[in-house]
Amino acid sequence: RILFTGSSSSSSSTANIHKTTAWQAFISLTKGYVGVGVLSLPWAVSQLGIPIGVFGCFLMAYWSSYNCWTVVRLKRFIESNSEKADETASSVDGGGASSTATSVTYPDVGEWAYGQSFQSYVTACICTQQLAVCTVFMSFIGENLAAVLEFLGIVTNHVAVISMALPAVILLNFLPSLKALAPVMTAATIFVLIGFGVIGIILADKWENKPDEHHPTFDLPHAPLALCAVLYSYEGICLVLPVESAMKEPRHFAKVFWTSMTVVACIFSSFGAICVHVFGNVTNGSITAFLLQTYGQDESITFWIMVANAAVSLSILFTYPLQLWPALELVAPWWVQQTMNPAGQEEEDEKDLSGFQFEPLPPAFAGASSNYQL
Repeated sequence: RILFTGSSSSSSSTANIHKTTAWQAFISLTKGYVGVGVLSLPWAVSQLGIPIGVFGCFLMAYWSSYNCWTVVRLKRFIESNSEKADETASSVDGGGASSTATSVTYPDVGEWAYGQSFQSYVTACICTQQLAVCTVFMSFIGENLAAVLEFLGIVTNHVAVISMALPAVILLNFLPSLKALAPVMTAATIFVLIGFGVIGIILADKWENKPDEHHPTFDLPHAPLALCAVLYSYEGICLVLPVESAMKEPRHFAKVFWTSMTVVACIFSSFGAICVHVFGNVTNGSITAFLLQTYGQDESITFWIMVANAAVSLSILFTYPLQLWPALELVAPWWVQQTMNPAGQEEEDEKDLSGFQFEPLPPAFAGASSNYQL
């Protein structure tokens, strides 16, 4: 880990400019969790039955959140020990001011627990998972916006839509910090709320025509897959440490985290249960695809489904850089070191340049390498 010494007050003030407020952290965390997976929850609740489905949503929320919070506690324990060591070293050196980076990442926690090899393993897992999530995002955007354009009479395919969306995705990934991403996350939240609102219009329209038969009951053969679908919906687990590290006042993160997880669990359980209550047995893994199959002959319903598709797709597009952030946070410092620091010069730079301030890194790397304090 590269550490540079300098004025602690000035560096702290500069760092806080790029830190998020509690509200911004709440928006980022909540929107990071509410993604593509939410559309599969009505199918999952159909396989489990409404009572067990709602219980399953809260059970998975608690299980996932407890594990995430355990990692946060480990991160803070590591930071606390590091700060004590720095204070001891400072007193031995005569009380000189020092500034240390405290953005402990998931691989850092893994290294603390099981060594260097496990750190590399965690890094590979996080990069693979987040790239997989982002790949699903791009596929979802391509398929759904292609359907919307076809509904409007514009003949295209998902490959063309993905190609058109790619420049926007690349530009969004150049935003240098989670604070800079905060307005984008706000827009993403607005679009997902529009999507929920439009599906709410369809629910209200079909409320009087609810199926007369009993609601779907527990289906044992499909229950494991349904629970996996619920767990998959909690797709923001790798965002917890980066969001906490980006906060201006991390001491408020506990309230932000547990409030966000409670809101997410309520959204997931209520959305799945209400859809099953009104539409009956949902047989498709995507609620919008199911509605098209069931009510595709009704032009007014089809219109609202396309509006929902467009809104959710735009929400996913704006969420893409947030989901890629954990991978960039790990890869960017290594890339900067390889491209900007000649081999073997790192220690010499620390000795000769200690206490100096450099020009900021390029935007694509500056935020993601926040654990390097210059």
